[in-house]
Amino acid sequence: MMNNNEITTLVLKAKNGDKASFEKLYKEFYTKVYYFAKQNVAAPDIAEDITAERSILSKE
Repeated sequence: MMNNNEITTLVLKAKNGDKASFEKLYKEFYTKVYYFAKQNVAAPDIAEDITAERSILSKE
């Protein structure tokens, strides 16, 4: 698990177009976002869609 300083550094790099930093953040948070979504919607496939949509929006 990453500490806050590592996350902040990766976020800043990702915001500046560093794809490797975005990938590290994606891998770190995908499961957490998925399970959060799954707890709040009726179907797992909807939770997967929400998680994928969230990651796409994060790249923009």
